Amino acid sequence: MLRDLGLRLRVFHRAWRLRLRAEPVQTAFIRENLKPGEVAVDVGSHKGGFTYWMRQRVGPDGKVYAFEPQPRSAAYQRDIVRCYGYENVVIEEKALSNQRGTAEFTASAGGFDPGGRIGGEPGAGERFSVEVDTLDSYFGKASRPVSLIKIDAEGHELEVFLGGHKILTQDKPHLVFECERRHHQGESIRPVLE
Repeated sequence: MLRDLGLRLRVFHRAWRLRLRAEPVQTAFIRENLKPGEVAVDVGSHKGGFTYWMRQRVGPDGKVYAFEPQPRSAAYQRDIVRCYGYENVVIEEKALSNQRGTAEFTASAGGFDPGGRIGGEPGAGERFSVEVDTLDSYFGKASRPVSLIKIDAEGHELEVFLGGHKILTQDKPHLVFECERRHHQGESIRPVLE
């Protein structure tokens, strides 16, 4: 009981800090562009701050799919779903890319790292294998159309987009994504933006 109360308070605090201080523009965009009954996707959901606002906006008739390949982060989000009784959130413990299979993932802090990523610099943290899917493959079997996709994949955004060509061209979802030169080892970010 107290554990659940503590979890609820942490989730509430994180979501409001994200909305008011950490990511106010992105959070406002999500809140303005999602409607009840729609489908939203959170790629690299980490601790579920954006998932919280997506879930609230799509309501009980909508659905949010949160993809988080780090075991501890995914388990934390499953606890949130259980604690709050969310029936419109699906937590998928996998990464998204341009092909299905497995990939090496690098993360520090025992798999609870906001900077965890596919690949990563040798020695930058713990390396482990994660399941990988594509947007097109996954949503070939799940709810459609997808209305909004948020991506925080630490330099793997282009691969996520390439694996979602059908979703992007057919559903034309709103996009919120991180794209920083520091994650691209000095290479241009232009291909991601194009």
